[in-house]
Amino acid sequence: MANGLALKPPFLLFLGDSRERTFVKTADGLRQWRGADCIGQFRMDADTVSIGLPDMDIAAAKAAGAQSLIIGVAPMGGRLPASWLAVMAEAAAAGMDIVNGLHDRVGVQPTLIAA
Repeated sequence: MANGLALKPPFLLFLGDSRERTFVKTADGLRQWRGADCIGQFRMDADTVSIGLPDMDIAAAKAAGAQSLIIGVAPMGGRLPASWLAVMAEAAAAGMDIVNGLHDRVGVQPTLIAA
């Protein structure tokens, strides 16, 4: 890794509460190109779009060996919704890395720092 970044598989792909397939293109691309590393998807509710992976909560994903929660959704404006923080804090407390490509940095969120 030239930049020192290494994503730790297996991955749980976080889809948030997106109702639009085009907003979950990061997760969809990972499922397509690194499918063997993707063990499940986390959807905030049943109305969230699915990318065809098994639905898992944090505990089930961790029990299945998940090492990283990847934020695979890009909401309008690229900002991290406050409603997602509890899930990310649970994943961090379980020892999972939080992989984020949004404009907001997860490492400055008090809820996540505490986790």
